[in-house]
Amino acid sequence: AGAPKREVWAFDSFQGLPTPGELDGRQSEGLGGELIASEQKLRAGFERFADPARLHVRAGWFEETLEVAADEVGPVAVLHCDGDWYDSVLLTLEVMYPLVSPAGFVVIDDYGTFPGAQRATDEYRLRAGDSAPLRRIDHTGHYWRKGTAPSAAL
Repeated sequence: AGAPKREVWAFDSFQGLPTPGELDGRQSEGLGGELIASEQKLRAGFERFADPARLHVRAGWFEETLEVAADEVGPVAVLHCDGDWYDSVLLTLEVMYPLVSPAGFVVIDDYGTFPGAQRATDEYRLRAGDSAPLRRIDHTGHYWRKGTAPSAAL
């Protein structure tokens, strides 16, 4: 609603979570395949706040959908990553972070909950050279603004 001309992209398997990997920690055990979202609820929720014609939904696992759609997405103002596991978060950042505009926002939904999400985020930020302050939203979500690292004192 705050950017009525912007297109919105949503990627979800709508089949639950993939199986967690070795880097995802013990608290992730038994969660693969749970937390199933509904495309109909996503569309209905979006329609409450914005023109539904602006919403582009890609159903399927991230490894099947993100790279294929990246050329269509264009510049990203806000990247909200809710991938839960190391592999999903890392893939999302590898494919979509380069599309985030300078001073755009990156939100990692599970940074404070799942060690794999935190590790993937930290590794990617280090590799990308993005040292902008990582800010806490709540017990799990964290965000940063791309390209806003404090300048070194001269």
